[in-house]
Amino acid sequence: MSNLNIHSVNWSVYVIIDKEWIRDRSIVSVAESVLRGGAGIIQYRNKTETDEVFLRDAERLRAVTEKAGVPLIINDRLKAALAVQADGIHVGPDDLSVSEVRRSIGNERILGASLKSLDDWDRMAGADYFGVGAMFPTGTHTGYRAVGPGLIARLRTRTHRPIVAIGGIRPENLEPVIRAGADGVAVISAVLGSEDPERAVRSIRSAVERARIKEK
Repeated sequence: MSNLNIHSVNWSVYVIIDKEWIRDRSIVSVAESVLRGGAGIIQYRNKTETDEVFLRDAERLRAVTEKAGVPLIINDRLKAALAVQADGIHVGPDDLSVSEVRRSIGNERILGASLKSLDDWDRMAGADYFGVGAMFPTGTHTGYRAVGPGLIARLRTRTHRPIVAIGGIRPENLEPVIRAGADGVAVISAVLGSEDPERAVRSIRSAVERARIKEK
């Protein structure tokens, strides 16, 4: 999906496949399950495995997402993202800089960045989309304090690029983040912690759609 238009992506449910949450399940079966549920974009995140293991899993995910026509984003590992021809890369405040990644990937791939506060804006402003949070208390990103939907509303005044809310997102609490201006929600535990990831994604996607209707 080179030259992918970020506005053609369905940002409603952005599933982060984190190896620590897969447990004894196959990474391919998890990906296929969330795609059946309606995930519009998948990110692969693995902070512990070797480059060799990461690349192997990324290649498997790439085959699944390419078949489904859904973008694959790689968290942080630039070489792996380029090797598997992923659709993009996502970086956080402690990862490679946005400017460095942009020089490497050009404009053909999506570049995402995490924001914990507006203090991050100057360093992350060159990204194509923003993951903002944590919205609510979460055990997945322990270094992120809950900032609430207000941060999305403030960021929305600075950019029309896609904003994805992350952190403690559940079907029952996501309405305020959509109403604040988020294009979608990014989830890890709400989906991967479920015995039925497909059903979990469907539930979240339905909640996002309901929130958009109320917003209008």
